[in-house]
Amino acid sequence: MAECISQCEEEVVNVSGVSVRSTSMMIDSGAGKTCCHQQFLFDEIKPLDRHIKIVMADGTSVPARGVGRIKYTCKEVNNGKKTVCVDGVLYVPDLKFNLFSVAHLVDQYCIEFLIGPGAAHMTATRRGDRYPLVRRGRFWYLDIYRDANDCPIYSQPRALPGQSTRQPQHHRLAWW
Repeated sequence: MAECISQCEEEVVNVSGVSVRSTSMMIDSGAGKTCCHQQFLFDEIKPLDRHIKIVMADGTSVPARGVGRIKYTCKEVNNGKKTVCVDGVLYVPDLKFNLFSVAHLVDQYCIEFLIGPGAAHMTATRRGDRYPLVRRGRFWYLDIYRDANDCPIYSQPRALPGQSTRQPQHHRLAWW
């Protein structure tokens, strides 16, 4: 039991030590809703019709202050970059990270996630848009920009000598 607690404490240290852009969205498979702590990313914020508390990994909780739509620009594989809106995002100013809920994105937007040893993408299956994810430490993020002019154009990453530049096309079968 003490060994398990020690390992868990080490994981918490790793999370707090990850350096990310202030507007990065952490991909969170455990979150029930997408949460954002930065008010400027919202196009609109509406009051909640009930109290919602966000429970953190360490057991503490913070209150959601509203719900709304975030609008941002991010890199997109096919078009270089794309402006995107996500509805139903909780405004939680006490969070340290912005969180994309895998469940929220899958259920509301038919997003598929492809994570492999060399690359990761979120794919909007209805439109075919592919958004590259960035790995920092043990976590995956989508770098987003409020101002479209600040967002760099996506370019295919270059492999180091001896590494493949092939990207997974289908989550089970093919490469391109």
